[in-house]
Amino acid sequence: MMLFPAPSQAMVNAESGSIQNVEKPQVAPITGNLQLITTAAGNGADTFIRGGSYSSKNNGTNGKLVVKLDNTLSYSRKTYLRFDLSELNDGIDDVSLNLSTINVPNTKGSIEFYGLNDGVDENWSETKTTWNNAPGNDTYSTNLFLSNQTTYLGKLPAASIATGDSFSFNSPELLDLIKGDTDDIVTILINRAEYKAPDAYIVFASKESTEYSPPTLMATLKPAVQSNHETDTANLFELPDCVNSDCNCSDFKTQEEAQAVFNYFEDDRFRLDGNKDGLACTSLPHAKAP
Repeated sequence: MMLFPAPSQAMVNAESGSIQNVEKPQVAPITGNLQLITTAAGNGADTFIRGGSYSSKNNGTNGKLVVKLDNTLSYSRKTYLRFDLSELNDGIDDVSLNLSTINVPNTKGSIEFYGLNDGVDENWSETKTTWNNAPGNDTYSTNLFLSNQTTYLGKLPAASIATGDSFSFNSPELLDLIKGDTDDIVTILINRAEYKAPDAYIVFASKESTEYSPPTLMATLKPAVQSNHETDTANLFELPDCVNSDCNCSDFKTQEEAQAVFNYFEDDRFRLDGNKDGLACTSLPHAKAP
């Protein structure tokens, strides 16, 4: 699902990575090898929760998302992001979470990222979720989540982000979370860590913001390859997983698929051309003409 503008939102430019004030995202075809999904798309959602005397308050319509670590629950906040993956391409090589920062009063400490495990309630309501009922939330902790319902994805130093800017987070654990999803929904949780003070809060833009881009997943897709041989059907093929280790002819369904990989690497590193005549896996059947 590639996203392009419609009224009064901002988003990440897929080529430059910069923030632009543009229109609210709609669904459009994939461009290049990037696929963007925001919390504004499909069944996406975003909100933050606050503890203590605010533990029953919902913040789903707020244009801001807040994380804060404090000594008391009433001043502590955690953020929830849900992404609809129903149109995400299966062949992804990498993924990053992009956020727009509205305010960073203090750059001490870090922010941490967690994934809500499949099977935990990922259909939480944006307009009803609170500190008391948010899935995976440890209601007794100022910044932790339940370890049996969430998976730690990594952290970023607060010093790496700045007010009015955008930043990206990625990790092998985030990629595993996205690729391992089984229900087309992923929820990412964010907290503040390692620094407690009155100014220990960080504010991000939610999908309701009229000035900044919504939280965005940016997926890098596996490159497609095309054979140039005269017997090729001119169809595009996705690079198979075997190119990361070792391919043989049994990894391909047609001669054209093997030829496409052979031509892509411009050498016979996988020993597909036994006759040294420039033709790969000639024992395989040819693709049917469209």
